[in-house]
Amino acid sequence: EMGQGVNTKIAQVVAEVLSIPAAQIRVMATSTEKIPNTSPTAASSGSDINGQAAVNAMLQIKERLAKVAVEVFQRPETYRGRVVAGSGTAPEIDITNTIGFEDVTFEDGEVFLKNDSKKRISLNELISEAYLNRVQLAASGYYRYPGVTFNKETGKGTPFLYYTNGVAASEVSIDRFTGELKVLRTEILMDLGRPINEGIDLGQVTGGFVQGMGWLTTEKLYYKEGRLISCSPSTYKIPSVHDIPREFHCELIENTQNTRNLRASKAVGEPPLLLGISVWAAIQNALANAGATREQTLPIPATQEEIYLTLKGLR
Repeated sequence: EMGQGVNTKIAQVVAEVLSIPAAQIRVMATSTEKIPNTSPTAASSGSDINGQAAVNAMLQIKERLAKVAVEVFQRPETYRGRVVAGSGTAPEIDITNTIGFEDVTFEDGEVFLKNDSKKRISLNELISEAYLNRVQLAASGYYRYPGVTFNKETGKGTPFLYYTNGVAASEVSIDRFTGELKVLRTEILMDLGRPINEGIDLGQVTGGFVQGMGWLTTEKLYYKEGRLISCSPSTYKIPSVHDIPREFHCELIENTQNTRNLRASKAVGEPPLLLGISVWAAIQNALANAGATREQTLPIPATQEEIYLTLKGLR
């Protein structure tokens, strides 16, 4: 987790499996002692892969709990929760050959039979029953993207499960005398499928855009005798709160068609970064209106210095 909100999304999708509040799910930090050979969250795949793996594990536990519920519903009410040795206690539950668990429903922290809602038990009580009856309450989930193959030598195959799409329009102003840039307004429209957490996704889109805008306008590498000298915040200018668009609007397209992925969602972390090109294109347009010729191509990053040199025809 590097601030992408992956843990929050995993907690949400796992909570949905059991139909309980996400606040009741605690996500522990990953490590190779728990999960060997973990992969980095490259290509914004963190929520997709890890979220689906967590769901797969939770479905295993849910099935065992459903089987326990069936057995509990078949015994007298007075026996519920009493599995310790002693007079009048219920026999220990064996879920090896339990049938009919497909009709068990999990809803709002309670578990009941689909066709007989009177037979119900709280999820907490059911988990206690499973524990006291020595039913396994741990599971390991695994997930890999289906149908993703690509031959690097031939350049053929299907390297992606889906595509994340978006569009941005930006309005800028430049100072004719100094080359100073101001981003006046940006509008972003993004297709993220069905967001798992809309607040996190909006934050990722706007944050990714600002990162891309910085990459294209301020973050220039300077070298001296082969040594990088722009290697700290004092010499390498990342975007600040003063650099973001004065008016900044972002909307997500309602799209539930990406059924191949977790919760019909789409990756969100890196795709919005490319939308920062709208700021660079707006600078080009402003320079053209200020009299710059086509031959004076604006470099990347379009720093204040580069904008000034292009304005004066000195590049």
